[in-house]
Amino acid sequence: MSKEGLSKSQKRLLILSSLIVLAWFVPYLHWATLPLQYLYTHLHELGHALVAFATGGRGITIAVFADGSGVTRSYGGWQILVSPAGYIGATVMGAVILALSATKEGARKAVIGLLALMAFALTVWLRGDLVGVLSAVLIMGGLVGLLRARTVLVQEVVQFIGLFLCVMSLQAVLQILRITPVAMAENDAEILQNATGIPAVLSATLWAGISIGVAWWGLKRAWSAR
Repeated sequence: MSKEGLSKSQKRLLILSSLIVLAWFVPYLHWATLPLQYLYTHLHELGHALVAFATGGRGITIAVFADGSGVTRSYGGWQILVSPAGYIGATVMGAVILALSATKEGARKAVIGLLALMAFALTVWLRGDLVGVLSAVLIMGGLVGLLRARTVLVQEVVQFIGLFLCVMSLQAVLQILRITPVAMAENDAEILQNATGIPAVLSATLWAGISIGVAWWGLKRAWSAR
């Protein structure tokens, strides 16, 4: 980070991210973030699917629903690794995107990487709800359009996406503590608790801590070149 303090674009990034978090606490305001929620959910569920496949899971399918929630179904696999793979996987993706955005060329590579992940998930595992398929196609179209935008805009948007993916993992804790206006079904921490006995609030807090640490690493990398 610069010794002169935060630049205007860095301040905008932090303000926008703070507004996203604020929206979680305000009834109905969270609907304004739904397009971003779709992107996060696709990548979150892809994290589950990849780890399920890597640990021997079969019959894997991903569904993303109109309210922005999603589910990954599989048979087998190591639940103790599959459950946190959504939050942690999306966080790692966000941190890598942040790190890549340190340079203009890296930001474009991050967009191409997101396109590849979305295309892979859509082709291999995305099934079920039509909203999931349509949202994936629209997200991919938006990413293609972003590649055609001005270089500076690409870099700023990519940094916002990266930080957004990281902070979204904080929702795990908020959902467990029931302090968000969003009515959610059983989440990953509660699923892990049922499977292993590990307290859901402990898992969610750990995942949130990892998210904050990884996001900080990504931001430092993203802003080190400025």
